[in-house]
Amino acid sequence: MSKMVLGFAKPAEQLTELADWTDPMVEINLCLLLEFLVFAEYPDCFSGMDREIGQHCLNRALSLSVDSFVRGVIEQAEKLAFFARHTVRIVNKIRNVRDRIVLIELPIGNSIPIRMLERRFRDDGYTVVVLCVSLSRNDSASRGTTRFELLSRLLTQFTFQERDLLLYPDEWCSGVNFKNLCQLIAKVANRLPIRVGFLPIALVSASAHKDARFPHFLRKHEAFVRRAGLDHAEGFFIFPEMGSKFLPKERLFWAERDRLAGYRKMQHLGGMLGLIDDALQILQQDDDALQSGQRLLLEHMATVERCDVPMSYFDRGAFRSVFLESFRDYESLRPAIKEIKHESNEGSAEFPEESLTTLIWEFLEVVGTRPAWLCIKVAQLWARATGETLTTNLGVRDSYPLKDHAPVAHKLDGARRLLHDMLMAKLLEIN
Repeated sequence: MSKMVLGFAKPAEQLTELADWTDPMVEINLCLLLEFLVFAEYPDCFSGMDREIGQHCLNRALSLSVDSFVRGVIEQAEKLAFFARHTVRIVNKIRNVRDRIVLIELPIGNSIPIRMLERRFRDDGYTVVVLCVSLSRNDSASRGTTRFELLSRLLTQFTFQERDLLLYPDEWCSGVNFKNLCQLIAKVANRLPIRVGFLPIALVSASAHKDARFPHFLRKHEAFVRRAGLDHAEGFFIFPEMGSKFLPKERLFWAERDRLAGYRKMQHLGGMLGLIDDALQILQQDDDALQSGQRLLLEHMATVERCDVPMSYFDRGAFRSVFLESFRDYESLRPAIKEIKHESNEGSAEFPEESLTTLIWEFLEVVGTRPAWLCIKVAQLWARATGETLTTNLGVRDSYPLKDHAPVAHKLDGARRLLHDMLMAKLLEIN
C-alpha cells in the first residue's frame, strides 16, 4: 500500500512513522489515485446498487483525503486565502468596480491562485476576465515560437478597455522565471493601443531570499508595483514552508499538479516520446517484459493486422536481436521526430483527442517502414497492457521534456475535475 500511494507520482520511499501517512505528498497522491478510480476505473467494475454504493464511498474517501491534505498544508492555504483577500483590498486603492480586472493565467503554476482571485473579485462586484495561455520554456526565436510571441498573441487578440488592470499573480521560487515573465508581459502591455495598468503579484517561497539575486529581483518587482500606483511593499506575499517529509519544504502546495489545478497538461509530442522511451528502457533491461512485448506483438499481428509474421519473431533470442536493431534505428530517427511541426507544439490544440490522432499519423509518416517501427509498436502495446497511455498517465514521467514546445493545457470537466472542485471549495471556506 505504501508503495502504491507514496510511489504514485515519484519513486517509492519507505513510510516509517504513523505521521507519514498524513504527509501532504502522501495525501495528494492518494487524492489523485481516488479521483482516477472515480472517473476511469471503478464505473466498469460493478453495476446497479453496488456501483452506486461504491461511487458514494469513493467520493466520500476523496472528500476526506482532500480535508486531510488541506489540514497538512493549512499554513500555506491560510496564506493563499489572505493573498486573495488582500489583493482585492489593494486593487480597490487604484480601481473601482466599474473597471475590469484582467487576470493572466499560465496553467498550471498560477491556476489555483487565479481561481481564488477570480472568486474574490467577482464577490466584490468587479467584472473579471481570465486570459489563459500555456507557455514553452523557449526565449530564442531561432528555436521556434518564443514565450514573448505566445504572450503577444494572447494580449493583442484581446480587446482591452480604458482603465483595465492587467493582473499577474505567480510563484516566486528562485525569482528568475517570475522576473522574466513580468518583463515580457509588461513589454507586450506597453505596445497595446490602449493604456492599461499592469500589477504583478509575487507568491514567494520560504527560501527565495537565499538566492544571491534576490535583492535585484525585489527591486524590479517594487518598480512594477510603484508604476501601478501602489506602495512598493504591496503585491509581495511570503509563504511558509509546506511541512512535508518527502517534498522540498519551500515548495508551494499547488505547484506541478495539473489535476489539482483542474487541467490535464502535457506536451503531445513530448509526452508521446516519453511514453515510448520509458517503455523501451524497461523492455531493454527486463527480459520478462520483452517476452511479454513479444507475445503482444505476435497477437496483434495475428488478430489485428493479419499479416505474415517473420520467423525471427517467434524465437526469443532472435527477437531480442531484431528488437535491439530496431531500437538503434529509432534512436537515429529521434531528431527527425522532434522536428515534427504540429499545432500542439505551441499549446494550441483546441480538441486534444483529435490533436493526438493527427500527431500520431505524422509520427508514423516519419517512421514509415523503417526498422524502428518494431520497437515503437512493441513499446506501445506493452505500455497499453500495463495501463500506461498518454491520457491515463498520472504524473509519473516528465510531461514537458521538449523545452521549445508549449504544453497543451486541457481544462477538465465532470468527474475528471472532482478533485479540483473539492479543493477549491475547501480553500474558499478559509477566512
